[in-house]
Amino acid sequence: MKPIKISLLLILSLFIISCGDDDDAGDNQDINIAGTYDVIDLYGEAEGTDVFNGMTSSYSSTITSSDYDNLTITFSEIGSNGRGTITTTGTFLLTETIIEDGMTDVDQYRESLELESFYSINGDNIIILGEGDVEIENLTDNGFNLVIRENESDSEGTFVSEATIELRKQ
Repeated sequence: MKPIKISLLLILSLFIISCGDDDDAGDNQDINIAGTYDVIDLYGEAEGTDVFNGMTSSYSSTITSSDYDNLTITFSEIGSNGRGTITTTGTFLLTETIIEDGMTDVDQYRESLELESFYSINGDNIIILGEGDVEIENLTDNGFNLVIRENESDSEGTFVSEATIELRKQ
């Protein structure tokens, strides 16, 4: 996997829109996260290797964000079908630092979180339709963190990442 736009992969891996079915819907609805939340921080890191023509290349990437413009995530109440809706608004400035084989590249660009999908709760995980488990961490009355971790490996390389979105209830 090339490090180009790794930050987009981190963010998009958190918000993949899908029309598939979710067998885990409604397993556990003890956590109520319904409401609108301001994104107060978004960050992540990834590392991996690419194998091409017998040569292995290593890379790492970190992302940070700032300059939030009405960046929110809204979770509706979970309905009788065990699902709620999730929507996002706003933009932010994303800074991505990539180190590949000892060379550093820093990019900055404006991004948005664009999502309209469904979610359910299973224990301390949010199941976002089409994506899978996104962990809820540091849950308080004022907000929580959404954390996704990935670990992939195949004959073309490896990819390990973690992205966190910190949310504060409006």
